[in-house]
Amino acid sequence: VDDCYGECGGDAYVDDCNECVGGNTGEDECVSTVDNVVDLATNWNWVSLNVYQDDMSIQNVLSTIEDNVIFVKSQLDGTATWYDGFGWYGALDEIKNTTMYYVQMAAPDQLVFSGTPVVPSETPIPLATNWNWIGYTPQVALPIEVALGGVQESAIFIKSQLDGTATWYDGFGWYGALDVLAPMKGYQLQMAEPAMLIYPDI
Repeated sequence: VDDCYGECGGDAYVDDCNECVGGNTGEDECVSTVDNVVDLATNWNWVSLNVYQDDMSIQNVLSTIEDNVIFVKSQLDGTATWYDGFGWYGALDEIKNTTMYYVQMAAPDQLVFSGTPVVPSETPIPLATNWNWIGYTPQVALPIEVALGGVQESAIFIKSQLDGTATWYDGFGWYGALDVLAPMKGYQLQMAEPAMLIYPDI
């Protein structure tokens, strides 16, 4: 029996996008596009994104908030300032899924960015001793003990912008108001030693 590619006994198949994939087609399985929609308040917002495009430049990713954005700060990659009539200026020129960003706004606005969902297991986040500004790559909210299960034994403390904090206690677990990590939010994670954070593929 020929598969959809025309190969006798081949393993190519028609995916959910009605395209022939796998086998000798050289195509990947159909992946839908997901929208990240982030409501931003005046002043500071802790933001991360769990979708990506080929163009992850700051100009492309933050294009929907150019009327009201002031400044964006990363932990390790510098900053960027928005100037009307000129555009972005600063060392920060690319937005990454693995980190969170401080986004300063002159007025409330909505960041809208569409792209391919990040695969958490293929997007490890290296953690250093002390503080790390981490993004959240899964597509669904997860309990903190599930989201950070692979690194919590080396963790000390985690804080969010609006959802509280949590402290790790050996022999007990996490304690604090922050009990769930969620998409499009950013977190500051304090570590006792280096580790590699890999969120579960859920």
